[in-house]
Amino acid sequence: MLERPEIASLFPKNLKLLWGYKPYQDPTTRNPTGQYELYAIKTQP
Repeated sequence: MLERPEIASLFPKNLKLLWGYKPYQDPTTRNPTGQYELYAIKTQP
């Protein structure tokens, strides 16, 4: 989905997307979920 030109054009060219290492933890139950955080990292131009 992020590779589609109309979507990719919405993000800066010097942006790198990285997945988190651990699954997201539910704040109420403190149990890990099946979801991971996606981080947007700005790189040098």
